[in-house]
Amino acid sequence: MTTLENHRNSLTGRRVLWVLVIVLVSFAVRMGTAHFVAEHLQDAGWFQFGSYAIFDERAQGILDGEEPAFFLTEASRTDLIQYPPAFPVLIGIVYTVTGERSAYAVHRVQWPLDAVISPILILGIAVTVFGWRAGSAVGLPRRATTASASSPVLGCLT
Repeated sequence: MTTLENHRNSLTGRRVLWVLVIVLVSFAVRMGTAHFVAEHLQDAGWFQFGSYAIFDERAQGILDGEEPAFFLTEASRTDLIQYPPAFPVLIGIVYTVTGERSAYAVHRVQWPLDAVISPILILGIAVTVFGWRAGSAVGLPRRATTASASSPVLGCLT
């Protein structure tokens, strides 16, 4: 092996280790946040009340075959346009996989996925645009704070 190959292997190893650290910190912070959210899921003082009911109603309708996944059945229901169309489908998939139709089932599936996917996406975008040094600087602080660890989706789970 040449000196250049040794340097590349060392650099690759450090980058893999750094990504692993970022994901582990993200997972630890998300686990703590998930515990807090589970304790306050029905508390209107912490989460917007009623939003999850809309997603739940649409997911139940999709699963029961009463409404299509991505289309509005009534032209007058333009209020539903503001909600992401794929989220009820995701909730329906979670209901099917877990066998439980509740916000807690969605929460148990969503937080581990978010803990792994979010930092990798943030790191990947930052590394692609700005390079490894900036990417590693962005990846860890983003996930190391509890305030930033709360997903925008979790805010509508009640």
